[in-house]
Amino acid sequence: MKDICFSIEKFTYTDLNTELDLSFLPKLVKRRLNKLDRNTVFLLNELYDTEIENIIFSSKFGEFERLDSLINQYLEYSEVSPNTFSSSVHNFPVGFFAIFKKTTIPTSALSASNDSFSIGFLNAILSKENKILYCYSEEDRGIALKINKEKREYKLIKKETSEKDNDYDIRFLNFIQKKLPEIEFPFYKIERII
Repeated sequence: MKDICFSIEKFTYTDLNTELDLSFLPKLVKRRLNKLDRNTVFLLNELYDTEIENIIFSSKFGEFERLDSLINQYLEYSEVSPNTFSSSVHNFPVGFFAIFKKTTIPTSALSASNDSFSIGFLNAILSKENKILYCYSEEDRGIALKINKEKREYKLIKKETSEKDNDYDIRFLNFIQKKLPEIEFPFYKIERII
């Protein structure tokens, strides 16, 4: 099997203490965004540039509060607000960002519960494009990575076993800050080459 190598050119992250500067958005638009949307749009905006060929977004549950509101609205009134529906879909934050930036590059959104970070990251590494913006976001934290598959800094290694763990995004942050020599996910691990 051919080695799958990549580099992380830039990264940014947020936590509960991060001040999200969304001054690039019109106030009317900003008010419509919930916590997850704001965090995601902030992270994407920090790393987006015109070299990006694909944007991949992952989140554990996505727009859970809006979806819950829609279900209750439907149960009570047998109909739902089209505006609320359009902002409740899982790809809303990345779709909104792509529209705002007027880009036509591919975007995708996925969710895999507690494995959302690792599965989204694997999706980014295995995508056919070379310059990918990957963003994992929750309401209270997130991480975005500008991945370049034309450079060799890290190597993907397949594993036969699957360990379950939480907080992959936090451990990954420690890994790229060189606090860990490698990082393991379900079915694969990443090693530093240089």
